[in-house]
Amino acid sequence: MMGSRPTAVRHNGFALPEALLALLSLMAGAHSYALRTETWLTIHAQDRARARAVAEAGVWLAVADLLSPPSVQRLPQDGRIRLRAQGRLLDLLRPGDAED
Repeated sequence: MMGSRPTAVRHNGFALPEALLALLSLMAGAHSYALRTETWLTIHAQDRARARAVAEAGVWLAVADLLSPPSVQRLPQDGRIRLRAQGRLLDLLRPGDAED
């Protein structure tokens, strides 16, 4: 066996699975980034909508307070706005807090 050549190692079809794996990893990373961005946008859109609703409520409560006769109870002086809904006292500035 002195004159025999070494056997060549065959790598047929190795590049295609490697390229597919790289493409799949790239797509997974892009999808993860898109989901994170979408979640961030949704959270901030909800925060903006909540802030706008509270601001509009404050404006309309101030208008109602200005238009009401003096004998009607005025807004509280501590700046907290409370409403009674479904038997619970709700604070508009802290939506999670509710008192009975």
